Amino acid sequence: MEQILRIAQQHAITPARLLSLYASSIACTLSNTLDQVTPRPFIHCLQILDLTPKQFVSTYQDKIVPHLVATGNEGALRKVAEILDERLPVLCVNQAPVVFVKIFLMDDQLMHQALLRFVRLISAGTSSSGGGNSGNGQPQVEVNIPSLLRSCSVKLIFSLVLALGHEDPVLRKRARSALLTVQNILGSTADDGQQGITNIVQQSVDNMKDMSKNESPRPGRPAGQLLAGSDMANFLAQHILGVMAYMNELLRDSDAEIAGRGDNGRVTTALSQDTRTRRRGLRAIGELVVLLGSRLTPHINNIVSSLMPSLHGPLASTTLRSWVVLADSLSKTELTVNQINSLIVPLLTAFFATSDQEARTTAADAISQVVAIHRSNIKTHCDRMCPIPDDPLLESPRAV
Repeated sequence: MEQILRIAQQHAITPARLLSLYASSIACTLSNTLDQVTPRPFIHCLQILDLTPKQFVSTYQDKIVPHLVATGNEGALRKVAEILDERLPVLCVNQAPVVFVKIFLMDDQLMHQALLRFVRLISAGTSSSGGGNSGNGQPQVEVNIPSLLRSCSVKLIFSLVLALGHEDPVLRKRARSALLTVQNILGSTADDGQQGITNIVQQSVDNMKDMSKNESPRPGRPAGQLLAGSDMANFLAQHILGVMAYMNELLRDSDAEIAGRGDNGRVTTALSQDTRTRRRGLRAIGELVVLLGSRLTPHINNIVSSLMPSLHGPLASTTLRSWVVLADSLSKTELTVNQINSLIVPLLTAFFATSDQEARTTAADAISQVVAIHRSNIKTHCDRMCPIPDDPLLESPRAV
């Protein structure tokens, strides 16, 4: 408490304002104390924030529940369920998408333990005696991992795709492995019993270990980047519309939130976080198009539309890198004139929309790479291609 007061005084803000800025970041740490008889840090912070336990836990349950499941703090998890007035299995099922993401991005052995723990928690309300109700008269929870995954598959897959754009290469690699795991689980015909679930869990661990052994860097290819297999490409293509809808919402909401904030401290903190999240999303799009492989072509317009708004501003360089990856992934595809123009015209617009020399050079390099990659198609349809303006930085693509 004294530390919070001192830090708030140093930054000339109220303690309540200080905690509200970082409430999302400290929610998991505070929840760790809920297994104590008197969780003083939790109580003190809620007093400062002027929130009830239910208000706080309800707001941040999508962070708290996955954290407590992953760390195995079942005492605190049961307290969370009590605060929210929910049965523990129901709480776990409701938070299944974020819990699965947290679990699948863990280390192999920890993931194995956490997934088994999650299975046990959501199965706690299932009666083995055949009765339809629990002792308190509430309906029992009947659920199995494959059906639960299917119920939240699009949101789960989006979250794992988003993790492909993470700054940490270890998490990026685990996200690719996790996508393969989810693909195999959803395609599994294992029975709904505990043994079938256990087999699925072990298969998940084996999949991740195989990925770690077999995935190795290739010349000219970033370390750990997974080649798009046909099964994975087909799997992602089935969910691409939903995934990109979530991605567009993430990119759009970040812009709106930043524009709507008026407090300088809040803007600085939120802007930094939103920029990181958007950058991660833009990088993830580049990784996604690699995994889609030959199944990418029907979705070119959707992906271009998602990238276009970020061609201007501080995230332009990240966007341009993903744009070049998109063009490169389509290098062996016979594109229509409209599709080629859709790759070049937004780059030209970004090039002429800025006076910043570095941004113009980066955009010009991207234009040159796209033109070079699709040189053959461009020459075939030269009369229908958008013209490349006369500019020293665009000399190379004009020469084509």
